[in-house]
Amino acid sequence: MTLQARLTELAQVIGLDIKTLNTLIGPIGGLNTNDRSNLVAAINNVLSLVGAIDITDVIDDLAMSSITNKTYSAQKITNLVEAAKAALVDSSPTTLNTLNELASALANDPNFATTIATALGNRVRIDAAQVFTAVQQLQARININAAGASDLEALNNALGTIDTDWVAAYTAAKS
Repeated sequence: MTLQARLTELAQVIGLDIKTLNTLIGPIGGLNTNDRSNLVAAINNVLSLVGAIDITDVIDDLAMSSITNKTYSAQKITNLVEAAKAALVDSSPTTLNTLNELASALANDPNFATTIATALGNRVRIDAAQVFTAVQQLQARININAAGASDLEALNNALGTIDTDWVAAYTAAKS
């Protein structure tokens, strides 16, 4: 199947998905808000109504965790998070709770940072240009299954006609 046929099929599937979503969402006129000019305006209208609610009726630090119509205060939530963090740090395995044990886990390499930096330097960067030998370039293409210059003709044949009206295919799929 050519790229043209695949992209046409993709445009048709996307169009059908959007049509299905529009059906599921329904018309904006069905929203129970004062402003139905667009979805953002309707959401903002609902938010303004929510702002009129007294939240002191909702915050309860003594509520059980199974209560679904109450929440804890920011201070109680902060305390719970800090307690969980402390429990996590304090529960380190006994074999990795000293600097010596951590060093052993890093193979006692005094130049660990340099070793890691060197290993990372042998990777293809995405933020800067690099110079590779022809052998390194070939190996990189093999590693990521990338096409070389000799593969361009086969690729062009597989693409098919690239002058396709994708908007027309998409529009047809939506209707």
